[in-house]
Amino acid sequence: MVRIVKVLLLFLFTLFLLSCGNDNIFMSLSNSENSVTFKTSINSGDVMDPDSGETIEISIEYDESIVRPDRLEIAFLDAQGLEISEPQIIDGDKLNEPLPPIAVSSPDENLYSIRLSVFDNDDSLIKEEIISFFYSRDTFVIRGIVAYPNTFVPGGQGLIFPDVEASDTMSFR
Repeated sequence: MVRIVKVLLLFLFTLFLLSCGNDNIFMSLSNSENSVTFKTSINSGDVMDPDSGETIEISIEYDESIVRPDRLEIAFLDAQGLEISEPQIIDGDKLNEPLPPIAVSSPDENLYSIRLSVFDNDDSLIKEEIISFFYSRDTFVIRGIVAYPNTFVPGGQGLIFPDVEASDTMSFR
């Protein structure tokens, strides 16, 4: 009986050691979402000047041994997250070529977003990323955030005020 308990404990201990870490036997070795990376010429929170004629450059990198994207959808969103125009679709081998730049051609100065969505052959979403940016002639700097009270508790209430340096003509909602 003691021998059976020792063998069982040894087996459970070995099973425990094999299940620790990122490369354990119980989890998939491939993580398709982390194997896809988007690079853009703007970061979330950047300000684009409508008069500059600037475009948004996008590139996609992925590990072919883990995932093989079939299509990339690029959607232009307004401040509420609604699509402004039909998404641009790039598929097949065109994903391995330099992607065309995105021109922002909205008459309104506002907050906009670019949604990048990559799908595989089965139309399953591999990864989605949203980059929000301001489209404005005025520039501003967020110097910090002031909160009252200084610490928040779950279920509690408080006030948060942005400390913003901007022109007098700029308004925030």
